[in-house]
Amino acid sequence: ILSSIPATQKRTSVKKWHKVLGELRCMSLAMPGSRHLFSHMQQALSKKVGGRVSITRDIHQALEDFRWLFNDITSRPTRLAELIPLAAAALAVALAGPGAARLPHAPALPALLDVAPLADWQGGLQPGDLVFRRGNGRWSGYFAGASGDEGFFSHVGLLVREGDSWQVVHTEADDRTGIGGVRTDSLRHFLADAHGVAVVRPRLEAAQAAQAVALAHDPGWQAIPFDARFRLDDGGEAMYCTEWIQALVLAATGEDIARPRSHFGRIEIISIDDLRLSARVEPVFDHRLATTGR
Repeated sequence: ILSSIPATQKRTSVKKWHKVLGELRCMSLAMPGSRHLFSHMQQALSKKVGGRVSITRDIHQALEDFRWLFNDITSRPTRLAELIPLAAAALAVALAGPGAARLPHAPALPALLDVAPLADWQGGLQPGDLVFRRGNGRWSGYFAGASGDEGFFSHVGLLVREGDSWQVVHTEADDRTGIGGVRTDSLRHFLADAHGVAVVRPRLEAAQAAQAVALAHDPGWQAIPFDARFRLDDGGEAMYCTEWIQALVLAATGEDIARPRSHFGRIEIISIDDLRLSARVEPVFDHRLATTGR
């Protein structure tokens, strides 16, 4: 199916494109890392003209990503946890077969902000700080696992002060579609369903931090779409959460706070811990619930 669309092809029929999408979605179940590659390909159907869809550069890049993932997965053993990220106990039951005992329900977690009330620690925050959370969304465990050595936190945003409240500017996407962009939420909302929070402060002069905060409100930066392909080689046309933070601070101050980079296979990425554990930041606050279910 991939070889039927050469890199030079500009258009194809709607019928053929439905077939391509259908087969790739079936393949994605057994191809780790492919589930967020569909946004541009799906969007092509909404722009069809006369029964034809255009195959743009972004679509060709997504197809190339599929080819790379296919070559990668066929050249090595595939770990079950790549396909089904189960907790160790659940994996043991799955391998044991239908006769295994049922798993007990996971213990209920207290609300993070009941255990670590904002009033107890928000006084130590400053505009331009980075706030990390461990969420409980569909992909939180996956992103946490890819975030670095500790593998706990899954998302990051930039703290700004608006009136008497703290807000978080961040970019995220819908779990199901991979489509999203930059948004601003109150710090309380940002942490409402989180299992952990950490705050670090980039080692910047006060004026530099102010420049980063100002740039976070810039309409151009606010309009950058979420990058569901998680690539750094697209010229900044789309960005994922850590990429947006790193690029924003770099553009505002000239400081790259995410060096060195991590790698996912052969692809260079900016992981959560590339920012959180960078030598260019200092810790401010960290609290994690005892049970994360990761």
